[in-house]
Amino acid sequence: PSDASQGFRAAPFFFARNASLSYEWFVDGKAAKAGGPPDLLQLAAARGIRGSSVIGAVIKNVNNILEEARAKFTVHVQ
Repeated sequence: PSDASQGFRAAPFFFARNASLSYEWFVDGKAAKAGGPPDLLQLAAARGIRGSSVIGAVIKNVNNILEEARAKFTVHVQ
């Protein structure tokens, strides 16, 4: 079976414009690599497989420890 791929982008709306940002991604609580641009996580699921995963992202301003954003959401595959 072929895979279906989906991308998820972390958008840092409330950070300074020229901030130097770091991105961390998590899938079901385990660290995941973006594999391309750091603000974009690409996931693939085999066709015919059902399930769900919790996707998390942490964005940090490396020059200001007070600027950090965290979010997570659940993806259901059917």
